[in-house]
Amino acid sequence: MTLKALAAVKLADPLAERARDSHANAIAELQQLPAAGLIVVGDFTIPNNGAVVVPHKLGRNPAMVWISPPRVAFGAAVNTFGVIYDVVGNGVNRAQSLYLSAFSYGVPVIVTVVVM
Repeated sequence: MTLKALAAVKLADPLAERARDSHANAIAELQQLPAAGLIVVGDFTIPNNGAVVVPHKLGRNPAMVWISPPRVAFGAAVNTFGVIYDVVGNGVNRAQSLYLSAFSYGVPVIVTVVVM
């Protein structure tokens, strides 16, 4: 994701120029925050005791990976002690994708994945 550059415009009115400059500085600060690089990859269904490859478009290894609390189909009997792993290695290029595994839920789980 590429952030838009701020316009380098000078206004004739000094008060309007101060307001424009203040907004430009605030926007520039926000664009430097790490959260500006967050990408919601999407929803993925991970089979019980299985794994799924999650492609992302960062073009580099993610600094952080967030996985939402798992969701299941209505009425599914789920084991609340299940766990989801972000597996590193396993022949997966992390600059292009992640490898998520779910164990002990008893049913397939749905998660939303966010990378930064």
